Amino acid sequence: MDFSFESRLKLALKRLISRNSDVEKKPYKKSNLYQNLINNITFDDFRLDDVASQFGVNKYKFIRLFKQETGLTPNNFVLLKKIEMSKEMLKKGNSIFDVAIDCGFYDNSHFYKNFKRFIGVNPLEFQNAFLSV
Repeated sequence: MDFSFESRLKLALKRLISRNSDVEKKPYKKSNLYQNLINNITFDDFRLDDVASQFGVNKYKFIRLFKQETGLTPNNFVLLKKIEMSKEMLKKGNSIFDVAIDCGFYDNSHFYKNFKRFIGVNPLEFQNAFLSV
């Protein structure tokens, strides 16, 4: 069974919330937490302290719980989300510089380094392989 990226995120967050009794004391719905986190992840100003406070825990506990559920730290999760978004843009033939900036990377170097780290090839190799098919 192949889950989409957001489906896996929602499942992991559901597990996180159900484990944390402090969250039950919050006056808002759990579904709002899922959506809020997904929305925050797509922006450059993602702040771990803000997200952790929404779950009623400090950032260190949130990092630990998040990693237990997803296998990734929140920061790596954000990077992976950006990489997934960049892959779609590269497949459409967008310039690598534009993709890097639009996906929230500091510069081409930061983009290349993280793309290769997660995907195994650099963005140009990925784009050339995809567009040549």
